[in-house]
Amino acid sequence: MSARARMTQRMVLEKNTATTLDGFNNPPPPDWVAHITIPCFAWSRTKTLSVVTGESARIEDFRAQVPWGADVTEAHRIASIRDRRNVIKFPGPIRIDTKQPKTEGATKYWELNLTRVAS
Repeated sequence: MSARARMTQRMVLEKNTATTLDGFNNPPPPDWVAHITIPCFAWSRTKTLSVVTGESARIEDFRAQVPWGADVTEAHRIASIRDRRNVIKFPGPIRIDTKQPKTEGATKYWELNLTRVAS
């Protein structure tokens, strides 16, 4: 199965529309609005790491594939990722940490490293 055929989920991207600076030249709080919906395939894996002190931590590896021509950058935020029946698989907000080019056969696509946002 090609990378594009695997992209059966839909990602709702948001962009920050706050642009003006306040009276002290500080950026305003973000104002996220829906931007576009694009096809994707997202997955999450968790692993437990043991620390020398005997405690453990759970680490999540959260990624998504999007088409090569998709208008997505690290400045965007993901509102949600849904399956083909419109069921939310990964609720947002989700931050895009990195965007890496990948190739599978003759198909180019972007792989996104993601982080769940707590607030």
